[in-house]
Amino acid sequence: MDSSSIVGGLIEFVLVLVLAATTVRGSLWALDKATPDVDEAAELRKGNVALAITYGASLLSSALIVRRILEPSIFAFKGLVAAYGAKGALQGLGWLAGAAVLALLLATVGLLVANRIVAKAWNQLDVAAEVGKGNVAVAVVAGVVTVALGLFLADGAAALADGFAPSLPFVRVHAVGR
Repeated sequence: MDSSSIVGGLIEFVLVLVLAATTVRGSLWALDKATPDVDEAAELRKGNVALAITYGASLLSSALIVRRILEPSIFAFKGLVAAYGAKGALQGLGWLAGAAVLALLLATVGLLVANRIVAKAWNQLDVAAEVGKGNVAVAVVAGVVTVALGLFLADGAAALADGFAPSLPFVRVHAVGR
């Protein structure tokens, strides 16, 4: 059992836990900003299923984007830990933290902008007002659109994040033969 692998895994776990909570909070904040006329907490307490659907879609989309952006950085983090041990873990933690900030920013702003563009395209339908009134049909369509936007934004944001991930050194690999 390699202690640097355990430390690296523990650091990664804690970072992902914090990132998950921050992603949820950021996603809910973005949805709140996108629907200023709706009191989301009150609507959820009343059992507004339409709002719950749009919240769920927003959370799922944010998670897709954040996860996709972090993949190259997590790969780089593991490579740095394997190559340099504890020193690599500290350096990798810096890269992961930077990628996490980028991921959260891109997910929140990207979904907010994309959803506003889609809302403008539906000029005959006020999506936020309909969701606020509990219109489940509109919420399902808006939720699917949000997830679709998240899938596209995830790939675009990941392409950008790939450029920020550090290059990995070549590490000697010992293969065990028969």
